[in-house]
Amino acid sequence: MVARLLRSSGIALFVLVCSTTALYIPSYSYLDDVELNYKNGTWRCDLLICPNSTYACTILKVNDPKRPHLLNRTNICYDRNWNITGSHSQPENMPAPQPSSVYVALHSRVNATLDWSISYGLKSQFVNASLEPQNFSVLKQDTRNLINAMDNSWSQINRTFRRKNRD
Repeated sequence: MVARLLRSSGIALFVLVCSTTALYIPSYSYLDDVELNYKNGTWRCDLLICPNSTYACTILKVNDPKRPHLLNRTNICYDRNWNITGSHSQPENMPAPQPSSVYVALHSRVNATLDWSISYGLKSQFVNASLEPQNFSVLKQDTRNLINAMDNSWSQINRTFRRKNRD
């Protein structure tokens, strides 16, 4: 009888610890504030307006493992020979609480083959994309849809957990 009580108490404690440590941070996309477009021969590579000779653009947002509250944001413009024609880099504060892993890499050029992968979880966000600038809004929407699906499933899990705790 005592063993059963201890086992039940241990399970309840384990569930309580898991529910308080696995905090979910809803609805944040590291693409929301990124700009990427190409109009009339001019590239907007996020925070950088590229020179007229620009053929391609790369946008990176990666968390700094040594300073977990910072995100390194880098924009690079390239000519047709893949020489760098312009670049800009700056650290920025991440919203609190910070995920343990953020990796956003956008590689864009005119007539690029469209290919991307997105991963979003409790403590990470990963986006790796090769795309034409006019497809950027589709990538942003796909990322937002994934985040919303995660928010909805997490909300359902929380509702189910709370209902079980009331019984």
